[in-house]
Order: sequence, then structure tokens, then C-alpha cells
Amino acid sequence: MKTIVITPKDQAEFNLLSDLLKRLKISTKFLNEEEKEDFALGVLTEEAAKGKKIPRSKIEKIFRGK
Repeated sequence: MKTIVITPKDQAEFNLLSDLLKRLKISTKFLNEEEKEDFALGVLTEEAAKGKKIPRSKIEKIFRGK
């Protein structure tokens, strides 16, 4: 099964999505900032391993949390 990663724009949207997923009995996993950075770096590592060039701006964006 595929995974969906969603980043809500604010706390209200986070609460709405969380409640909806709970009501639909959809399994969820919430990531803290460190886990989110690790995940993003893992994705970039996979892209680099496939020979894709990763722009510096994309890496910097991860560490700025945007």
C-alpha cells in the first residue's frame, strides 16, 4: 500500500484532518520535526542514489522546515 504525507497549514487544519482520519479509522503516524527531517533526507538520498541531482535549495528548504 502507498503512503500519503500531509502537512497541514495550521493547527486548525491539523485538528480537522486528525479527526477525519480517526472517524474513517485510517491508521495515522504523526512525525515530530526531527522525524520529518529524517524522512525528507531519506527521500533525497533515494533520489540521489538513482542519479538525480538534488539542488542545494531543496536541501536547505528541509532544514528551514518549509
